[in-house]
Amino acid sequence: ETVIVEELAAGTSTFLDAGADRDGLARAIRDFVVDYRRHLGLWRALLEGMLQSRAVRELWLDLRRRTVLRLAAQVQEHVERGEVRSLDPLLTAHALTSMSEWFAFTHLALDEPAPEGGRTEAAIDTLADLWLHAVFGRVDGSASGGVDPG
Repeated sequence: ETVIVEELAAGTSTFLDAGADRDGLARAIRDFVVDYRRHLGLWRALLEGMLQSRAVRELWLDLRRRTVLRLAAQVQEHVERGEVRSLDPLLTAHALTSMSEWFAFTHLALDEPAPEGGRTEAAIDTLADLWLHAVFGRVDGSASGGVDPG
């Protein structure tokens, strides 16, 4: 439990700290992937534990909720500043967090798609583009405006 708390509490930063800067976003995702790979055994044990133990599941959800709520607040700030179309901040935060966590698990723990041959860098680039498109309505750091809400 102590290891889980320390590892997950350290992961409370979000990818949106970089804003619409694609390179900064890709760096944040890369850091997440590197850290995830380094603690892959812990992530496997946590997933198994969540499915078997209500206590582990509640611990995980409480820790994960910190990240999700911080991301939701960031999405809300971007919406209020008019930088992105109107999004449900909490649902967006849950969806993007889940996509990133599960993709990291299937890619690194289940080798799907296999990480050989530069696939991990391609995965990081794809995740960055998906985050940018989902939140800011663009990819590849393009300077075009967000998605028209109408």
